Amino acid sequence: MAKYERCIEDLDDSEIETLKGVTYENLQVEFLGTWMDDHAQCVGVNINGVEVGFWWLSPEGAAALCYPDSPKARKIIIDILNSSIAG
Repeated sequence: MAKYERCIEDLDDSEIETLKGVTYENLQVEFLGTWMDDHAQCVGVNINGVEVGFWWLSPEGAAALCYPDSPKARKIIIDILNSSIAG
């Protein structure tokens, strides 16, 4: 599976603003693929129209991005977004 090289740090201002506007209610996730890096799970997704890769995720975080339909997964994804944007 291809790596999705664009991390949060690689996004432009409008893409960051889009991700900042994501809420539990309007979250749309399209799973793109997974890969391993340094023995950690990484996931590529399209979130509300922004293609981005999240690297070195916990197993729970990777699973949430791969299977975003449950309420718990949606909460985890919002937490991942918030910490990635703030970080």
